[in-house]
Amino acid sequence: MSNFDHIILFSLLFWLFFQVSKIPQAKLNGDYWKILGPLIVSYTLIIGLRYGWGNDWWGYRFSYIIPALKREGERGFAIINWLLQSSGANYMIATIVYAIIFLFGALFLIRGYRNNKYMLALFLPATLLFNTAMIRQAIAFAFMFVALRFLNEKNYKYAVLFGFIMLNIHGSTLMFAGVAVGFYFLQIVYKKPLPIKVTIPLYLICILFDQIIGHYIGNNLSAFVSTLDVSDNFKGYTEHANIWFGADALNEAYKQSILALTLNTLSDIGVFCIGYFVLSKYPNPKVIYLYNTSTIGAILLRAGLQMELLHRMGQSLQLFYFIPLGYAFYILYAAKISLGTQKDLICKISTIFFLIFTILYYGRFIFMNPRGSFVWNH
Repeated sequence: MSNFDHIILFSLLFWLFFQVSKIPQAKLNGDYWKILGPLIVSYTLIIGLRYGWGNDWWGYRFSYIIPALKREGERGFAIINWLLQSSGANYMIATIVYAIIFLFGALFLIRGYRNNKYMLALFLPATLLFNTAMIRQAIAFAFMFVALRFLNEKNYKYAVLFGFIMLNIHGSTLMFAGVAVGFYFLQIVYKKPLPIKVTIPLYLICILFDQIIGHYIGNNLSAFVSTLDVSDNFKGYTEHANIWFGADALNEAYKQSILALTLNTLSDIGVFCIGYFVLSKYPNPKVIYLYNTSTIGAILLRAGLQMELLHRMGQSLQLFYFIPLGYAFYILYAAKISLGTQKDLICKISTIFFLIFTILYYGRFIFMNPRGSFVWNH
């Protein structure tokens, strides 16, 4: 059972994000930052003042109290910590700043879409556990969000600039940015969302892969990765390959019951269908490439669900679903545009499965999280 303040504060945070979907889009476009003020303050304080939970919280607390420039491989994160330390900020203030950076990067990206209120509403469930579990990578993603906004506007100079900052915070984000940017430029020759007749069967095959032979493949991949000669930024992965790929990489927390696996599968396939149907009829190049990115992420996550590194890779790509699904929800439920009787029905059923899974998933996080505590509890 969660602490009472954890239940209250995260229930409030989800309620605030949900309320954004009720704001008239024209009003939101007119006073975007002002309207989101209470949400910004609530998010940064609730996320920033958590204590001791999230995979990286203790590790980065330790790294924060020693000279940052000597500790971190990528200088960008080290410089952020050095600036904070120079101002006298303790780790509590640092985690608040981390939360602010991540949120503003995402809000800047979302601001670049005209019909964005459902994107805002979906941002929290799409990114909450990513932001709290992978602190440095989340900060790098904030700069990736900014870079993608400039990419959408074809301002390549600033896109490259913020991409460079991103890489100097967490070098592995090159892989994730490469997938998104690759799909962006793929639209030169292929302007469509990935077809569900390919993605759904591939997703289902990956379930079997993960359940039946994922462990065997992981052990062999561990042996191979450990032999690689790579740069210093990635030596941690090769020197401890079994922790990331092999038997030690199996994370019990990622295992699912049959019911959870079924709901998760129906939710993901539903998101595939909603995005594909809407984007096929109302294509938006700024949305299609992120739909394709998040779809690949969902498939990769399913293929390596129980493997720590593959889980992180898939999660980091799938989180982009708040953009295409938010776009689709606006078309379906705000503009109330019909896709045809059969597709409308599929989209409604898919939405129900998505909502059921999301509510149950985060209901467990809110109410059944005994580790959930804040600085004032200690």
